[in-house]
Amino acid sequence: MVDVVLTSERDLETVDPTGWNVIHVAIRAAWLNRYYHKMDALLRAQFAYPTIDFRYIISPSSKLPHNWEPLSFSEDQIQASLELGENDGKAAEVLHRAEDSLEFFALLKKGAKMTYGEFLTQKHQGVFADY
Repeated sequence: MVDVVLTSERDLETVDPTGWNVIHVAIRAAWLNRYYHKMDALLRAQFAYPTIDFRYIISPSSKLPHNWEPLSFSEDQIQASLELGENDGKAAEVLHRAEDSLEFFALLKKGAKMTYGEFLTQKHQGVFADY
């Protein structure tokens, strides 16, 4: 049994690119590349190890504090991160079954445009077949 803890958000942030220049686009492209790379790694792990039970996939429900200098967070930033992690870990038992997360990531990879919450609502309504 494996529990996965991610350091990036489960949902892609919606942005308004009005007024963006090349640098903004390049930063967004790098962020999207990183996001999809992490999600693809989870899908590859699931297919590579079909007998492993991926119990929970936990990701932050909001952005983690950011600092350009590695490992130089303030005490308040660390405390906020710990509280977020504890709350998200508790919520994972109820909300974030790995099967749902992996199905959501697979749909995103195929071009679906939805948040994880929208996916869960549609799944409970029977929109998607069993994964």
